[in-house]
Amino acid sequence: MIAALVVLAPWAAGATIPRRYTCDGAGARPAITWTREPRAAEYALEVVDVDAPGGRFVHWLELGTVQGRNSFGRLGWSGPCPPPGDKPHRYVTTVYALDRRVRLAAGFDEAQLLRVMRGNVLARGSLVGRYRR
Repeated sequence: MIAALVVLAPWAAGATIPRRYTCDGAGARPAITWTREPRAAEYALEVVDVDAPGGRFVHWLELGTVQGRNSFGRLGWSGPCPPPGDKPHRYVTTVYALDRRVRLAAGFDEAQLLRVMRGNVLARGSLVGRYRR
């Protein structure tokens, strides 16, 4: 059984993501924190827009301190930027506690991250934020 982590962001669960973290603001990288899993050797983080018109749209991937490539083609965080007029999109921030250190080179994608985590997740936690333009 996978244990639960509590994930915290500069917005409450289910609340609107403040403009400063989006493409309509400064696009600042939010400070994401979580409860620690004492057995964890490594942590991974992903932020995904689950309501994007083309399906899952990755906004941030991180493994330890290594940044992955998001769906904008950039390393690290790129803020929410849904099409104007869409209903609010849900941005799911998920943190994974891993039982061993796994390594990927900077620029890894979501499929690579999910592959190296398979069978190594001790705990997981998610937080949903919303944003519309």
